[in-house]
Amino acid sequence: MYYWRERDDEVDFVLRKKDSLVAIEIKGNAEKRTEGLEKFKEKFNPKAAFIVGDGGIKPEEFLTMDLNKLF
Repeated sequence: MYYWRERDDEVDFVLRKKDSLVAIEIKGNAEKRTEGLEKFKEKFNPKAAFIVGDGGIKPEEFLTMDLNKLF
């Protein structure tokens, strides 16, 4: 697990299992800026990419997910 940053673009969490990637962006306020997530998707073609919090899935749902199923 790590994060990705390139200039002003970033993704909060990147999960890696072998050659597969999953990108997770956390939003805790009304800010809906997701350009970093979109650029990451274009550049790395992750298996899954999603937002947790405002504008995405609820944190409670995320915390109960089986992350292995994303790969």
